[in-house]
Amino acid sequence: NDGRGIRHTEGGATKEDIQFTTSDGSTFKVFLTTAKNVGDAVDAINTAGAGKVTASFDAGSNGLKIVDNTGSGTTTIAALNSSKAAADLGIEGAFTGGTVTGADVLTKLGTVSLRSLNGGAGITLGSFTVQNRAGTSTTINLTAARTIKDTIDLINAANAGVKAEVNRAGSGIQLTDTTTGSGNIVISESGGGTTAATLGLAGTFDGTVTSVQGKNLQRQYVSENSLLSKYNGGKGVSAGKFRITDSTGNSAIVDLTQGTEVRIGDVIKEINSRGLTITASLNAKGDGLLITDTGVGAQKIKVESVEGSTAKDLGIEGESTAITSSTAIPPTVNQIDGSLERSITVDATDTLSSMQTKINNLGFGISAQIINDGSGATPFRLSISARGSGRDGRFVFDAGNTTLDVNTLVEARDAAVFFGDPNSAQPLLVTASRNQISGVIRGVNVELNGVSDKPVSLSITNSIDSVVEEVKKFTENFNELNVKLEELTKFDTETNERGLLLGDNTAQQLQSNLFSMLNRSLPTGGQYRVLADVGLRVGPNSELTFDEDKFRAAYSTDPTAVETLFTRSPGGLEAGTSLSVLNKGRGVRLAATGNDIKVVTRDGSTFELSLSTAITVGDVVRALNTAGTGKITAELNELGSAITIKDLTTDNDGDAVRDELVISPLAGSFAAADLGISGSGSGGVLTGKSIELTQQQTVSGLGFVLETTINRLIDPVDGLITRQNKTLEDRTTQFENRIKALDKLLVSKRERLERQFAGLENALSGLQNQQQAIGQIQSIQRPSN
Repeated sequence: NDGRGIRHTEGGATKEDIQFTTSDGSTFKVFLTTAKNVGDAVDAINTAGAGKVTASFDAGSNGLKIVDNTGSGTTTIAALNSSKAAADLGIEGAFTGGTVTGADVLTKLGTVSLRSLNGGAGITLGSFTVQNRAGTSTTINLTAARTIKDTIDLINAANAGVKAEVNRAGSGIQLTDTTTGSGNIVISESGGGTTAATLGLAGTFDGTVTSVQGKNLQRQYVSENSLLSKYNGGKGVSAGKFRITDSTGNSAIVDLTQGTEVRIGDVIKEINSRGLTITASLNAKGDGLLITDTGVGAQKIKVESVEGSTAKDLGIEGESTAITSSTAIPPTVNQIDGSLERSITVDATDTLSSMQTKINNLGFGISAQIINDGSGATPFRLSISARGSGRDGRFVFDAGNTTLDVNTLVEARDAAVFFGDPNSAQPLLVTASRNQISGVIRGVNVELNGVSDKPVSLSITNSIDSVVEEVKKFTENFNELNVKLEELTKFDTETNERGLLLGDNTAQQLQSNLFSMLNRSLPTGGQYRVLADVGLRVGPNSELTFDEDKFRAAYSTDPTAVETLFTRSPGGLEAGTSLSVLNKGRGVRLAATGNDIKVVTRDGSTFELSLSTAITVGDVVRALNTAGTGKITAELNELGSAITIKDLTTDNDGDAVRDELVISPLAGSFAAADLGISGSGSGGVLTGKSIELTQQQTVSGLGFVLETTINRLIDPVDGLITRQNKTLEDRTTQFENRIKALDKLLVSKRERLERQFAGLENALSGLQNQQQAIGQIQSIQRPSN
């Protein structure tokens, strides 16, 4: 299906994908959840059919063939549980005659299936008539076409006086007249069909039309199986969160940070599970997500980012398109189309500069610039380039109904190299979207600088430049911290000025811990036991110095010892640790015969494994990962003390009981218990119990010493600095409370003094009034007789 894959149900063994109804009325169901290839699908049908039908590969095509062994009546193949597997396998529908011939599901290189067009809905072709410029009419039958190449070949084989080919945009078919006539090209339907219209070729075209351009056939290149890491022009979709608000005003957050969202189908499932009047699906053009509101509300739906750029990367950030009728129930248009197609309008007044601006303003995975080819009076050209690299950055430029003409200068290609002996039958082909190959050889990035038809040999040496830079940064940061502590705890005997933390026990303990950490001996078992051995030494004025030459020399002499000095785990458990030294020398007790461990994942899958050939802890981890490929991931924890197993599946059996990852012993084996992994894991993660060695490791490398020391200082619950900060906060609170109490007391005293002052003012005013009254009393003379 041109890379779209097969879309089966996610219900596992409890939810089937396809139901068969045979000629005799019998029915049976098939589930394809565990099918990895077409052979698995054929086997699943034959097993479920138990002789009723026989599925095989059709030798005459690239599809399946199913023979109904019960008769020659009607055989019906239908989808179950919203599965698209039957359609994707090309066998959905009702068939008569006892034989089902499936549609082609595999196309040849260099072409596209007609089933991939029309946004993935496919197109059906019949006959149409072409009248060339010489006036000759020819009816062309395209019924047998299965691919674009078939269609073009059938048109050209009809000798209709036209040449068919894919247009320059790569989006449709164009016809060019090959006769010497001067009349019109007339393309019309034949026998009442719609083939000419389907291809966008119908019409009458005069001499001004050089080639009849068919319409964009909308090849589907986004499916439920599209990887998020390859989406958005190869830039990928960041793991984040966004909020969707439906037409009724209800909203929910869609969280894509859980690590289980790998494909577009996972995003659709997450959105549709939020209980809103929102339905997520692929759009009709097959080039992006479509968010549609199915409710009766009158609000526009909205998608807004909460964390990261996820919504923007998916092309759905923003509000829905204008509601055509706000009174309609539901509104006639209320959706957000995350199409990866953008359109611009070309006006008669546009110039190359304005076109460049319009294209760049799309905020799309392409950029436009103007170049000068140095030719004649019109040397300027508009050059459009993909922002992404390789095939993931591919784009289609369709000139639409303008007269713009384009030429492809550089095809979108991935870098490709063959790894291995060139004379071997099948050397390994390695591809990448950039001129850099990584991951083929562990820890090695190979820069590709050119093409060679001869073998190229690589000489690989360890480079510690990045490690040296990190050690330099560590040295600088340590010294900055030490200088700051010295400044805060100093006492100037000349000025009698003291640092803010002079005499503070926490600051002193912090300094002591840091220098003790750097000076401790680390019995790693290698030749380097202290940091001074590799060039890190505390010098004068308590300054940490880094001797780069000594570090490089030590790494060159014994890189493993240097790495161990920094990275040795405190538990001492490593991939190369022998099973015989586990559990204080008791080792791992295996079953006498048969398998040792049974694993049941959350989706109900079960597998067993034997550890009879395991010699080291790494062998056990590899055995678990091999047996549970795609279901679980086993690894040693960071402390090197236990095995951790993560369930990659989900609990989707539909019952009310939440299933968990379960590991149990088999055949009397004690291996699961001895390895600390017996039991069930909460949240899909089984954290193994610590495993004791014959001689338990008590001293770890500098990396773990640093982490442990810093954690003791900054632990959010009982870290030294955390406790001191709490003490200071408590003191600050006490001071603030005391200040508030004093402020309250001062206010009370002020109010009392103000009242006393007001009383004195009143008394003084009364005395002044009395004085004035007395001054106004005149002497009273007694009258004479």
